[in-house]
Amino acid sequence: MTTTELKELWIGDFIKVLASNQIGRFTGIAPDMKARVELKGHILEFEASEIILVDDPQVEIEEEEQFQKKTPKIEPIQFNSLESIDLHIEKLSSNHTTLRAERILDIQMNAFKEHFENCILQKSSETEVIHGKGTGVLKNEIHSLLKYHPDVFTYSLIHDGGATQIIFNKKY
Repeated sequence: MTTTELKELWIGDFIKVLASNQIGRFTGIAPDMKARVELKGHILEFEASEIILVDDPQVEIEEEEQFQKKTPKIEPIQFNSLESIDLHIEKLSSNHTTLRAERILDIQMNAFKEHFENCILQKSSETEVIHGKGTGVLKNEIHSLLKYHPDVFTYSLIHDGGATQIIFNKKY
């Protein structure tokens, strides 16, 4: 799908995510021109090239069901879910009122990195990082680490921009 085709979608259109073959509903276009798609109760953002429009979702679902009937059952890997981490400085340090801004960011990023590494080690399927709205410095630092990380399938802002949901690649 091209960016032009993306602009022609209607809210509520059925969308298939190519990487996972999941079908969701189109909910709009993000400011960075990514498609917002609702999948299993989560709003995720995808590049136009990562999705296709599905004319009849029932046909897609029936084809998938037929494929699954022919495919032998394999026990799925169980993924853990480390619920979330709150990076507000008052949650991380008891003497936060005396800290300089650079030190606060350092403490928050170290806590994030530790949480992120634990998620990967424990084969988490997803996690939520509460960074707050503020000026966006912490959020931008976190997103710059996630952007090209090979273990991250996707990430998106949630809770009106006060947190980021991270979905991990299931390559384990």
